[in-house]
Order: sequence, then C-alpha cells, then structure tokens
Amino acid sequence: MAAQAGGICITLGVIVGVAAGMATRQPSLGLVIGLATGVVLAIGISVRDFIRKGKR
Repeated sequence: MAAQAGGICITLGVIVGVAAGMATRQPSLGLVIGLATGVVLAIGISVRDFIRKGKR
C-alpha cells in the first residue's frame, strides 16, 4: 500500500481555520487552531502509515 500524504490536512486546516477566524473576527486565532489541527491529523496519518509499513 502506498504512503498517504498528510500535507493536505495542514493546508485545509489553515484555510478553514482562517475562514472560521474571519467569521468570528479572530483570523490569527483561527490560523493557529487550524494549523494545529492539520498538524495533528498529518502526524496521525504518518503514524498510521508507519504502523502499516511495519506489518509487511
């Protein structure tokens, strides 16, 4: 099975975070929260791929 890319999670997290932050008049906070969420998801994808690779 091919490795999955987690960068899209970071990108979408930032975009959605800024959009949500702009809606609440806190774009910087939205950026930080979106970035953190995206990084956590990307790390989760990387760990899942690492575990799957070890099972071969």
